Amino acid sequence: MPIKTLRPSRWLKLFFPLSLSLVCFSLCFSDAVNAYSEQESPKGPVPLFNGKNLDGWAQVNCASETFTVRDGMIISTGKPTGVLRTDRQYENYIFEVEWRHMKPRGNAGIFVWSEGISAPGVPFAKGVEVQVLENGYGDTRSHTCHGDIFPIHGSTMVPDNGRGGQRSFPTENRSKPFGKWNRYVIVCVDGDIKLSVNGKFVTGGRQCNYQKGYICLEAEGSECHFRNLKIYELPSSGADETNTAPLVEGFKSLYSGLDLRNWKQGKGIEEIWKSSDWRLVCKSNENQRRNLVSEKSYKNYSVQIDFQWNGKESDTRQCPLVLGSDEGWGMKTIPAKMKEALAGIPAGKWSRLRIDRNQSTQTVHLNGKTIADSIPIERDVMEHIALRDSGQPSTFASIYVLESN
Repeated sequence: MPIKTLRPSRWLKLFFPLSLSLVCFSLCFSDAVNAYSEQESPKGPVPLFNGKNLDGWAQVNCASETFTVRDGMIISTGKPTGVLRTDRQYENYIFEVEWRHMKPRGNAGIFVWSEGISAPGVPFAKGVEVQVLENGYGDTRSHTCHGDIFPIHGSTMVPDNGRGGQRSFPTENRSKPFGKWNRYVIVCVDGDIKLSVNGKFVTGGRQCNYQKGYICLEAEGSECHFRNLKIYELPSSGADETNTAPLVEGFKSLYSGLDLRNWKQGKGIEEIWKSSDWRLVCKSNENQRRNLVSEKSYKNYSVQIDFQWNGKESDTRQCPLVLGSDEGWGMKTIPAKMKEALAGIPAGKWSRLRIDRNQSTQTVHLNGKTIADSIPIERDVMEHIALRDSGQPSTFASIYVLESN
């Protein structure tokens, strides 16, 4: 069959066999693009970054200053740990990007086929990560600095060049050290992924889940620059619901990862509530409790948080959120099913709580399960969101709110 008539999946299998043959290694980017017929040609190259601002991108769980634009580059400070994602999802495509670290042992990443919000208890989204690691980290049995690929937080992948796990290791060391630009070409087709580092394909994986999702840039502790972000979209292969990341709902982060902006400041607050990168820690003082209250009040909204109780004798029955008046959130007044579910959470375990709240009812979800549906409530028209100081050490993360009509 002529190359030009191949569908994406068959094209990929021809040019990227599991052995990563010499044909795969020598295939250049333009050849990959030209492998499609005129009717199935990639749409592009289309810039994913206009060089002026972050239009087309959304801050997921970082501060506004974590990702900025300067001199035609996206600049990541690396702090806090988190991601910047595309506004829309992509399925089959060729993604081109240049990156450089500014110090030795810099750490960052690029996520493909990713969810659009952080996974429970971690700062990153479920997806496949293409490692962006500076050479100072060195190469070990567990990682290299030259383009590892691996699934994270529930995603799956079969590596082309593995060492017993799901991580794929490059067959050649090609990354340049800090201060110098590196060029990645990432080919994502039908759940198969291949990575070219500075002009040569060296890493790959297959049978990925998801096969359609967002593209994310990762901040992880150190300054990293990105430029010349381009995408060639390829024909869809019809990824079904099980292979497609959930669409984002529009949640906005209430926690910057750097400080207590967006929250009311008051006496004793900074003594109890401490910013710790992507985590927000409540040190708590049994004799002087201070809930952390949002500056803004809300009408109809959903709030979602990750939390864990850290005390040895933790009372895990308590609700970590206070919505509206504190009196409405004592153990005698919260729904019985919610009380029962909270009681089953052991200390030290991350849990995700979501509450959808309108003027007359609320629905409560805990760890992906609906535990109280459309319960009648009485509340003020506008109300604040508060994280509870329960009198025990606790940690919060991924604090999001979604306003609705």
